[in-house]
Amino acid sequence: VKIALIGPDGIWLSRNSYFNDKKWNFHGGGYNPNKESALEAAIRETDEELLYEGKLQIRKVCEYLHTAEYKRDHITIFESKARGTFKPKNKEIAEIRYFKFIELKDTYISRSVEKYLLHNSIEHGEIRFPELLV
Repeated sequence: VKIALIGPDGIWLSRNSYFNDKKWNFHGGGYNPNKESALEAAIRETDEELLYEGKLQIRKVCEYLHTAEYKRDHITIFESKARGTFKPKNKEIAEIRYFKFIELKDTYISRSVEKYLLHNSIEHGEIRFPELLV
């Protein structure tokens, strides 16, 4: 699961401490569908990885099949409007940062972030992230 934390004019992205990955990504992780739902995993991963104030209202956005690195992972992306700041809670997240949408054009982002932005660029017939079109 991946969780997109959306601010008024941007999005919170993180870098993992493992794999020396330089891409900015959503926080999240794996789960066993026999033990918990994707939504329960999204909530658990957020609570395990991030310090934040307030309550998140998480909703499912999209799913896709990730086949890179000889994997066949089904990725479910959730989102929540986010107010305030977020900080890493453990060493799994090396860095977390707020990006304005306009900054994402020049940012090294993961496939999950790309899929999310493409899937959600048009909502109810309106362009949702007009900053990305500039």
